[in-house]
Amino acid sequence: MGGWKRGRNAQNLPLFRRESLQYLANTLPQRADWQTLAVQAQSVMAKIAAIFKKYKPSENEPQTEDGFVKPVLQALGHTFEIQAPLATAEGTKKTDYTFFLDEDALNANKGKRLNDHLLGYPQRKHRLRAGPG
Repeated sequence: MGGWKRGRNAQNLPLFRRESLQYLANTLPQRADWQTLAVQAQSVMAKIAAIFKKYKPSENEPQTEDGFVKPVLQALGHTFEIQAPLATAEGTKKTDYTFFLDEDALNANKGKRLNDHLLGYPQRKHRLRAGPG
């Protein structure tokens, strides 16, 4: 995996300042931790490329989710549940995707209506935890 490709990618990121692009193009690729991650990511990128190559676009949202979104999320190693109930001020709603820290957290929260406590608020944690606390 190479560094940040400035031409095409820079056009897609108008909010990035020159210094940010310089960091992405020059500094980040030189970091040892980034180089290690880049090597580790090659197999995942190959899986995603294969998914993309096999995928035939559809205007049918469930087909897109089954044929592309879910396989990509799984290739990236995400643990998620679809249409989990979520308590809101307007009543219970269903999420498109709820991401969990791991399988234990997913299983611990299966069948539960998600709420601020289960989501870790007000601590503002962004992943669900397996148990109370």
